Amino acid sequence: MEPQSAETSTVFRLLFPSSKTGSLVGKLGFVPGAKVQFDYPTQGDECVVVIRPDPAPQSPNSQSPDGSPAQQTLVRVFRRMADELGEPENGNGSGCCCRLLIGSGQAGVVLGRGGKVVEKMRQESGAQIRVFPRDQIPACASAGDELIQITGDFSAVKKALLSISGCLLDNAKVDTANSGNSKVSGGSIHGTGMPAQVDSVPHRGFVSGFNAADYQSRSYSSNSGPDNSSQRMAMEEEVVFKLLCHHDKVGSLIGKGGSIVRTFQSETGASIKIVDAAPDSDERVVVISAQESPELNYSPAQEAVMRVHHRIAEIGFEPGAAVVARLLLHPQQIGCLLGKGGFIINEMRRATGASIRIFPKEQNQKSAYHHDDVVQVIGSLHSVQDALFHITSRIREAIFPMKQSYPNFGVPPHMSSFPEMPPPSFRPRHNPTSPGAYPSSVGFHPGMDRSAFRSQPPDHQSPFSHGEHGGLSHMDRVPYSYGGERPGHGPAFERSSPRAWTPQEELSKLNEELNHLKSLLEDLPNGRASEKEVVPDDPIDVQRREKVKEAMIHAWSSYEKYAWGQDELQPQTKNGVNSFGGLGATLVDSLDTLYIMGLHEQFQRAREWVATSLDFDKDYEASVFETTIRVVGGLLSAYDLSEDKLFLDKAREIADRLLPAWDTPSGIPYNIINLAHGRAHNPSWTGGESILADSGTEQVEFIALSQRTGDPKYQQKAENVIVQLNKTFPDDGLLPIYIDPDKGTAGYATITFGAMGDSFYEYLLKVWIQGNKTSAVKPYRDMWEKSMTGLSSLIRRTTPSSFAYICEKNGNTLTNKMDELACFAPGMLALGSSGYGPDESKKFLSLAEELAWTCYNFYQSTPTKLAGENYFFHAGQDLSVGTSWNILRPETIESLFYLWRLTGNKTYQEWGWNIFQAFEKNSRIDSGYVGLKDVNTGVKDNMMQSFFLAETLKYLYLLFSPTSVISLDDWVFNTEAHPLKIVTRHDGKSSGVTRDRPKIRLRGRKEGRP
Repeated sequence: MEPQSAETSTVFRLLFPSSKTGSLVGKLGFVPGAKVQFDYPTQGDECVVVIRPDPAPQSPNSQSPDGSPAQQTLVRVFRRMADELGEPENGNGSGCCCRLLIGSGQAGVVLGRGGKVVEKMRQESGAQIRVFPRDQIPACASAGDELIQITGDFSAVKKALLSISGCLLDNAKVDTANSGNSKVSGGSIHGTGMPAQVDSVPHRGFVSGFNAADYQSRSYSSNSGPDNSSQRMAMEEEVVFKLLCHHDKVGSLIGKGGSIVRTFQSETGASIKIVDAAPDSDERVVVISAQESPELNYSPAQEAVMRVHHRIAEIGFEPGAAVVARLLLHPQQIGCLLGKGGFIINEMRRATGASIRIFPKEQNQKSAYHHDDVVQVIGSLHSVQDALFHITSRIREAIFPMKQSYPNFGVPPHMSSFPEMPPPSFRPRHNPTSPGAYPSSVGFHPGMDRSAFRSQPPDHQSPFSHGEHGGLSHMDRVPYSYGGERPGHGPAFERSSPRAWTPQEELSKLNEELNHLKSLLEDLPNGRASEKEVVPDDPIDVQRREKVKEAMIHAWSSYEKYAWGQDELQPQTKNGVNSFGGLGATLVDSLDTLYIMGLHEQFQRAREWVATSLDFDKDYEASVFETTIRVVGGLLSAYDLSEDKLFLDKAREIADRLLPAWDTPSGIPYNIINLAHGRAHNPSWTGGESILADSGTEQVEFIALSQRTGDPKYQQKAENVIVQLNKTFPDDGLLPIYIDPDKGTAGYATITFGAMGDSFYEYLLKVWIQGNKTSAVKPYRDMWEKSMTGLSSLIRRTTPSSFAYICEKNGNTLTNKMDELACFAPGMLALGSSGYGPDESKKFLSLAEELAWTCYNFYQSTPTKLAGENYFFHAGQDLSVGTSWNILRPETIESLFYLWRLTGNKTYQEWGWNIFQAFEKNSRIDSGYVGLKDVNTGVKDNMMQSFFLAETLKYLYLLFSPTSVISLDDWVFNTEAHPLKIVTRHDGKSSGVTRDRPKIRLRGRKEGRP
């Protein structure tokens, strides 16, 4: 059978106003090689113009500068539509719009890895190109479709249209040199290269997805009706998979005289060939292929992949050791694994518990197939086999795009068709050493017990559940049995097809697992999985965590060597400076980071300095805010972690020196106090007013201090501030950055989630969490929710890339500016989404993901890949850096940490790792870490901020640590990233009964924490 070319198998679908189709019919002209039909929907005011290639042979001259015949027809339809809508080809307007429908899996093809493909199209065409998810498509679309919208002048839209259609054609082409005889079909009416999503599998549990009849037999003949072999043969394609096998294992895989491979071929019906290795390669390629039809309930090629990999894994297997699988894929097939924003591959990671990474062909020059990308899977044998099943299922689905619905072969009952989604979508440092004045003018990890049955699909799991989700039970694995179990080796394949699962057996197993889950949930707060379940470490996470730990050792050792006991290190000049009055700010700020990372010796040396040298009797005008979050917070955290009363005593001592700042007519504190004499006042540049963030960011620390000492005065002083502000709290929850300390009312000033406003809103949420979300702390939650209503009103989106950002507000005027400091907001929104109902929770989590994507692009948009201090947004320009320094700030990494913890999406880990590498490349020097005076040029400054050790490195370390390390079930972070224990509050007071202290042991330097 002659294979279809991409040009003859690809279908384009253009949206056209239904009322204008009469003018279109008969006026297109004839283009050899293409056919046009109109699909009129039952609802909506648009129809679908379906452009199909004519399979009849065409003359060699049928190609033109406007592409294939189908592309030429696509352009003609668009030209006619533009004329009808008043935007002729020679017009000068810029309001031309074209809308294409594509299959749901093709968004990744158009976007490209990291959005590079679509960005290139935008730059080359000058048009704006957006991909809309399924919930925003018109009524005339089919289930699972997505929408591409192109806007601009006629010429720009035409160029973009040709680029997109060419991209879809290229994705459908078969690279015969790379894939042998495999035929990757193009599209159907749903687009090219990928099938529409199968909406008949709404959940991943067996309740709704399981069909026992689908697995009655794995033979070729699955139809009991009239013979339709000719129709089936017409749809057959050769399915090809390529596994890599180390050359040391090839002999054992083949077997004596080829006996094992012949057995696999006989039992599966697939062809298995070993390709000679490249001269300098230590791997060989196992090419597995079979002629298959989408009508089959069984894939010979996929079954052979599972058996071959299991055999490879058996060779030299050691119980408990990680298993590796390496699969070769052509770059054009990678899109169907990644999905938009990496969503599909992250879903696979979450559902299987395996580490799945893609290495581009540039890194695989020694492979026998160095033009392919490598997909590497690491984990237990069960998880790797699950991941292989999902990966090969996705690839097989791409080969049969015409198949709209078939038994749950390609999508196992526990993994629904993957939906597509968009890319996961100056906390005031008021000290004179900051480079300039701050008011500048210019994207389900195993966490649940593996025996637990998940009654809710991972993609519908509560986004605010603190545990890492996705651990597979034996019910959640591949729906057919592998065969008998071998101790220590995982599933072993039987040499005959496994028996069918009967509905009665399935129902019995389901009820057994469901009862077990109910018993587990009885012991969990709020019916959700706990973060504290011990799960195996991802090997990649272990490596990255150790790299971050080594960075902390380098930073700390430099501080010890050149600035011991002083507030901060100046690495370039190799000396210390007392930015905070000589309170040892870096040392105190780093105590909990050292403890969490298991740096026992360094922690003990710091502890001795606190015991013998930390003196607060300083004739120094200290910032109440900075001293509270860094010193009080750092000491309290060290106490909660180590139970060493020295730290609590020191925290109480410095807090007593700060208390006179609250002695004002309203109780709103002054922001500056002399530590020796107790005289308090506000900075002269505020006009005598107190700063919102400085006055509303002591509650977490002072409440904790009262709880641990039994002295209520600290809590009373801090909470009275919130009581006063709540008396006149606006409906939108937005307060200006200046507060009158005499009257306790807000003045006329900027409203911002950046400098001088940020952490006030953060602490409204965190006091609620700190009190364990009881009615005693509900007023904080109520105020925070009002503020989030106000935050939503400040959200705007850029053109052309639709980056979401938070405006600043002056009166009724919005300023299109966002500080990097405001990048704490995505993490705050994700953390707070748990208190809402399902719809609101989803909305705020989605907004968190959008803002995180923007903040990540603050970094990615500069030559150094480090973010500037703030950004401005101008129409048509997306974002541009304003103040261009970088002082090692943590806010974006903080949000990535929370989003990873709360969603399990490993994309956030990848983004964090990229930022860490940028710090290593640009900020690391022999004597510590420095900021940059300009992120565009990379010119370095001369300061290692204390929060780099307290926050930036701590959040990076936790980003690659198991969720049991500082579990969000037990700890709340202050705004300086100091974790404090959650203590349940009742009737406005501490209950006096703390939760069991998490068991945290100091570990050796290389071990980190369990």
